[in-house]
Amino acid sequence: AHAVDEEVDCLAAAEAWWGKQESAALARAKKSCEQSLAPEECRASLKDAQRRWTSYRDAMSQAFQDRYAGASQSTVEALRSQISMSRTRVALLKSFAGE
Repeated sequence: AHAVDEEVDCLAAAEAWWGKQESAALARAKKSCEQSLAPEECRASLKDAQRRWTSYRDAMSQAFQDRYAGASQSTVEALRSQISMSRTRVALLKSFAGE
């Protein structure tokens, strides 16, 4: 159990770091809407996409937790999925911003 606790701590730190990267990439994506021919629509669409993304991310994380039915591995797998999804989201937001 101790090894799992250490893994959870490490993954939680990585997930927090990727969360910060995602927030920064989202801010840059929002700023890129200023260059759009329809900046208001761009920002509204991005806001809606982010809301839907967050719902999807949370649902997938819950699915991983449910798959392992509360075992210690459930938190590990949920965090791994969140990190993977955040990495993907950061790449998408960077692409959106033209980076």
